[in-house]
Amino acid sequence: MAAQLRTVRESERFGRQRALLGVTPQRLDDVLDAAVWAAAKRAENLPEIPGTPYRVVLTDPFPDLCALRIYLEIIDADTIELDALECVDEDEDDPVPSS
Repeated sequence: MAAQLRTVRESERFGRQRALLGVTPQRLDDVLDAAVWAAAKRAENLPEIPGTPYRVVLTDPFPDLCALRIYLEIIDADTIELDALECVDEDEDDPVPSS
């Protein structure tokens, strides 16, 4: 059985952080598309941050944009919310940030 594609919404914080990246909206959409699609399709398979409601996904770095760690929450069976994002070091490959 194919997984359902959830509705994806962005929190206000995610929107503010997205605007601060300083890249065109289209470029950022290009970078985020695959990660957001994967999250919408199979969010329950993404790594969890212990002690929080968050799961995380990493994007690949691009020539004009750092790799991004995206924090998201499964709201219900039909919805996920992108809550925050941050740049990560190029050599970082663990999606869950170290404490």
